[in-house]
Amino acid sequence: MRKIHLAVGILAIGAFLATGQFMRMHAPPMAALEDGLRMIYRSRHIYLLGSGLVNLMLGLYVRPRAATWRRSTQAAGSILLLGAPFFDPDRLHQ
Repeated sequence: MRKIHLAVGILAIGAFLATGQFMRMHAPPMAALEDGLRMIYRSRHIYLLGSGLVNLMLGLYVRPRAATWRRSTQAAGSILLLGAPFFDPDRLHQ
């Protein structure tokens, strides 16, 4: 799981950098967009950074637990966190 978390974290950080460049080069400029749309872009950008950093840190520091129930809980949490960079929280409100 460590390698998967590390890979997803690195990919999410790369996507964060790419979306930052997209917002910088966006036509029309981001400042010209209406406030709601601009905040959606920014919130998705920040969520991507947060989930990428969490996955990156788990890839560096996670250690499987000895107890069966702890290991299964850890695996369930890892699966949820691995999906976090691909989850779009703004789509829940549509």
